[in-house]
Amino acid sequence: MATIDKNLDEAKNAAKSAIKSASTEVSARASKTADRVSEAVSEIDDDLEGRFAELREQVAAIRDQLEEFAAERLEDVKDVAAETLHQGGRAVRAAGRQASAVGVAVRNDPLPAIVGLGVIALLTALVIGRNAEGRR
Repeated sequence: MATIDKNLDEAKNAAKSAIKSASTEVSARASKTADRVSEAVSEIDDDLEGRFAELREQVAAIRDQLEEFAAERLEDVKDVAAETLHQGGRAVRAAGRQASAVGVAVRNDPLPAIVGLGVIALLTALVIGRNAEGRR
């Protein structure tokens, strides 16, 4: 029986030693795996930071291009508005000259103006009368 107890003690000690050795090996492997995971996370983090920096640069470049484009279009609009204002002023002056000339002509000889207004009134009445008949 002493041999059995001795063998049993040796088996227990061998099992404890094997468990301790396995535990140490698992712990070492887990530590190495944790280190690898940490390194991978760090690399991913660095990569993402680099990509975000690139994106920020691209967005800033696009913003600058849009600002430049908007400034150019604003100058174009200002130029068109100034030209339109200039042309409008010329048209108003020309219309004023024409109105003045018509006023002088009517004062000098009002009969053609009266006849012209009568013709316009007659044509207007005819057009309105035809439209009224077409609706019935």
